[in-house]
Amino acid sequence: MPRCLQGRLIWEVVQGNGKDQRHVLFSGMDELSLIEKYLAAAERDVADATRRTTVQRELVAKLERDDRDATTARVLLVTFELSLASHVRERDRLIRERKRVAGSA
Repeated sequence: MPRCLQGRLIWEVVQGNGKDQRHVLFSGMDELSLIEKYLAAAERDVADATRRTTVQRELVAKLERDDRDATTARVLLVTFELSLASHVRERDRLIRERKRVAGSA
């Protein structure tokens, strides 16, 4: 899937040998430095999403302990958990990409 990260990184997918091969075109930074930059941001996103999820989980528990309606809080918790999972997948993808690039250097 073509992807642009802040206008600096463009993924071009080329079909070859029965599976997609990704080629990166970029300007101004070497590929590994750019991946490291986005990986640092992804790590911050995971940490933030983890904190939000933890706080929301505690709020749901408190509402339920106090015998109050926690329906909306539970729905929001599910949303936060899905967001966290998405951030973790992106971080893990960047880690794999960093290993691939570092291994080919």
